[in-house]
Parts: sequence; C-alpha cells; structure tokens
Amino acid sequence: MFSDVMQLLLDMLKREVLDNCKQSMQYFWLLSSYAQMGTKACAHLFSKNCFHLLVSFLIGQSPPTTPTTEELQPRRWSSLQAREFGQLHMTLSTLVMHCDVSPYRTVAAGLHKLSKLHNALPESLLKMPEDVHSALYGADSVRYIREVALSCREIDSCDTVANVDMLVYCSFCNETFSLIILRQIMNLYVSIASNELKPIFDVLYQLLLLEDPLQLFRLRCVIDCYIDKERSLLLKGMLSVIKESHLTDSRRSYQCIKFLVNLASKCPVAKDYLMQTSSSWHWAVNWLRKQMTDHCWTPTTVLPASNEDFSRKSFQRTISAQDTLAEATALLTELENKDQLSYMDVSDLEVTEITEMESEETAVDEALEQTCEMASLATAVVHTTSKESVNVTKTIGLDEID
Repeated sequence: MFSDVMQLLLDMLKREVLDNCKQSMQYFWLLSSYAQMGTKACAHLFSKNCFHLLVSFLIGQSPPTTPTTEELQPRRWSSLQAREFGQLHMTLSTLVMHCDVSPYRTVAAGLHKLSKLHNALPESLLKMPEDVHSALYGADSVRYIREVALSCREIDSCDTVANVDMLVYCSFCNETFSLIILRQIMNLYVSIASNELKPIFDVLYQLLLLEDPLQLFRLRCVIDCYIDKERSLLLKGMLSVIKESHLTDSRRSYQCIKFLVNLASKCPVAKDYLMQTSSSWHWAVNWLRKQMTDHCWTPTTVLPASNEDFSRKSFQRTISAQDTLAEATALLTELENKDQLSYMDVSDLEVTEITEMESEETAVDEALEQTCEMASLATAVVHTTSKESVNVTKTIGLDEID
C-alpha cells in the first residue's frame, strides 16, 4: 500500500509538479523527510527510480553535447524558480550520501580520512546505482553539479548544508569530481554579482579545507589558475581576479583577499602555498592598504560592518576590512621575515664558502712558498757541492805536477 502511494507521488513529477513548480516546496519536503529516515528508505526510493526522476526534473533531458559546450547549455529553470527547490536538492544529496563512493576514487586515501561532515554518514552504504553514477561522474555530471553549485546562492542556507556535505563527500580522493565542482565555482566567483559571493565562498572554503592527497592540487587551482588543455580552457585563480578587478569591481577584489586570509588562518597548507606567491600577495595587501587609506571618514562617521552588506561594486571601508587588512599584513610580514631569514641563511652560506676558499688559497700559497724555499736551498747545495768538487780537482792536479 505504502509503496503504491510513493509511486503515485513520484508520478506527479511528470506533470502536476512540473506545472506548479512555484508551489512545489512542500512536495519535495515530503520526499526529503522520507529519504532522511535512513538507508532502507533511500533503498526504497532508488527502487522507485526516484533519483533519476528528480534529476530529470531539475536539469531536463540530456541534449547532445561536446566537452566544450556542455557547460554552455541553458538551465531548465530560472534563478527565481530554482529558489523553490531547496528540499529537492536536499533529497538528492541525502540519496547520494547513502551510496558508497569509495570504488570511484581516483587516488588512494593513504592515511587520510574523510573529515567530519555536518550530517553523519550512515553506518551501512548502498551500492551506487547507475543513475547516481551518471549524475556524479558520467554524461550528466557537469549539468547536475552546475545546478548544485548555483543552488548554493539561490536556496536557504539551511538547505545548502546537505549540498556542501555531498560535495565534500564526493570530492574526497576524487580528482574528476573535484575538477568539475571547482570549475563551476571558479566560473561563478568571476561572473556573479559581488553581493552574491559569500555563499559560494562558504562552499569553496569547505572544499579547500578537505584534507586528502588532492588538497594541494585544489588550492593551486583556486589560488593560481586551472588550465584544461583538452577543452582549451583557462580558469582564473583568485590572485588574478584580485588584480584584474581592482579598478572595475574593487569589492570583488577585496572579498577574494578576505577569503584567502580566512583560509590561510585555518589551513596550514594554504598558508604555505600562499607564501610561495610572495609578489602577487604583496601587491594585493598593498592595494588593500591603499584602499583603506583613500577611503577616509570623519571620526563621527559610523563604519558599516562588512562589504557584504552592500550591493554596489565599489569597495567600502568597514570594520571587517580593517580586520582583514591587519591579518593580511601580519601574513605578509611573516612571509617577508621568512624570506629575510632565507636570505641570511644564503648569505651565511656564501660567507662560509668564501672563507673556505680563502683558506684553501692561503694553504696553496704557503705550499708554493715552501716549495720555492726548498728549491732555492737545493740549488744552493748543488752550487756549493759543484764548487767544492772543482777545488778538489785543482788540488789533485797540483799534487800530480809536483
């Protein structure tokens, strides 16, 4: 009986829900609540083809695509319509989290373990159905993951938690999935409005904190850039975005600096890598310092809390910006001190090498001097011996004459 009711509910996706998407929140809430009841409920939904039906509702049918056009396909739903789909995303994420993704990892985990998620993983995991594999790693992966990334700025933050857990769970030790979600997020932080960056950065923050053998690879892509030779694709890293946007969209540049400062304070690997980009980071900090100097207020002016509270593109001096500048300057000072110590170490090494070379030259000079002295002494001895031999010969000759 219950199975029949569930089938009737899922059949409504094909028409009734499709025609009334603005009133669909309660419908998807019902499916989400059932999926969160555990592994048996998820297995039942999989048996009813629920995952495939929900993904098809979200992204539509898969059109013919090529690697260079799949990310250019238009969305099925507008951003305004997609705001109603928070519970839909939660249902899909819950179903994915009940599947075993370990057989699809591209690198060995080694000693790394998946970090603690907001929602605990179930004790028993299901074998991944083909529909889920297609959505995560197959033909529909780019379109589905793009919807997940976009949803992070469209749906309520409480509904986003399940999406973040799912993205972290699938990114662990999986380079293919990591690249897909990073591409989507990197496209977003370059293109979307500055006042919509915060939820995107929240997701990216969790992905970059993920500790596994691919952590440095993800950091390198986001801080520097990512080049996809197969697709002839270049995605700009944050340091490039900071420099290119400082004139036309200074608020975007500031928020990228703030993101990197917060990341470096929580992630030692990110901090170490950022220190390797000293020239770019030095420029970014000096730019922010200049912005704070140029934007002056009278003492009676109350500073706003954060640039995230504004909708305009221009940077505003705020309390948060003052704190960010202080932390960025501290990081830069640490970097400069480290470089100075490295320079001193090199200088000490050079002095040591020069001293050793001078010692060797002195020893050679002394050896040469001793050799010359010995040669002179030998010459004098030979000369004296020769003179004495001549005198003896003369004496013998005189004796014979006598």
